[in-house]
Amino acid sequence: MNEQAGAGAMPTEEEAGGAGAGVTNQPLPGWRGDEAPGDAARQAVALQPAELVAHLTALLYAAEEPLPVEQAARVLEVSVAVAAAAAAQLEASPPPGLAVQRHGEALRLVTAPASGRYVERLLGGPGVSRLSRAALEVLAIVAYRQPLTRAEIDALRGVNSERALETLLRRGLVAEVGRRDTVGRPVLLGTTPAFLDYLGLRSLAELPPLEVRERSEE
Repeated sequence: MNEQAGAGAMPTEEEAGGAGAGVTNQPLPGWRGDEAPGDAARQAVALQPAELVAHLTALLYAAEEPLPVEQAARVLEVSVAVAAAAAAQLEASPPPGLAVQRHGEALRLVTAPASGRYVERLLGGPGVSRLSRAALEVLAIVAYRQPLTRAEIDALRGVNSERALETLLRRGLVAEVGRRDTVGRPVLLGTTPAFLDYLGLRSLAELPPLEVRERSEE
């Protein structure tokens, strides 16, 4: 990390405004500037919205894992509402070539899908190989029905999905996200941030609508 960050004078509006096109110092929704007590309150007042978005961008860049908005709010010493508003502004206007990926209430800074082929060229090829048809079927079921158990996946497919699931778990596209509060407490499965990377999505909200085909009456 750059040890000079935060030292000296407060960044100017022009310096802080580089977080993304269209980021301005207009008050963010929920912004009061008095969310923290004592010295933290004076710091919060000093931070302009564009500066807050810039600092949030830096946090996402430095974070090794998806950063929860609540944790970002604590680090920035502002309310969760203000941090969420800054996150929404960053999502709407990310830095060129980058995108904000949302996984639940956590955020990641990733390369934009439009730049994917150039990033792959730099890294020497696609990051993951193609999945089998069975693995894709299981992945689709988990994506649209999560969280769900292995038994529920098998019931939906009508066949044993153990091998396909092991592939998805090994590739990090699916992970254990909890346990169902029933007899035996079976493991619940859900998608991961790597799943969003695999499909080039910013959030699960970008999944295409699931088409349900009704059987015609005979």
